Amino acid sequence: MIDEDDLSPALLGGSVIGGIQSADAVEDDASSTVALEELERLTIQRVFDKVSGNKARAGELLGISRATLYRKLKRYQIPSNLPAEKVPS
Repeated sequence: MIDEDDLSPALLGGSVIGGIQSADAVEDDASSTVALEELERLTIQRVFDKVSGNKARAGELLGISRATLYRKLKRYQIPSNLPAEKVPS
């Protein structure tokens, strides 16, 4: 039977010594998470701007519910109250 000790550190997600990830592997995981969160924030911001703050449409385009969109807007501190368009007089 193959168990964890038979796998290479690369397959286990980083350098593993005695079942414990090295500091470099943990640091790489942390920076990957930060990069992924930044990508998500930028994507949400871009879509939200594209639909002029229409939360229902933004959620549709992103494939998430409005409730999830609200949570992510709050988490990433993206203003959800865009100023209303000025109507020409």
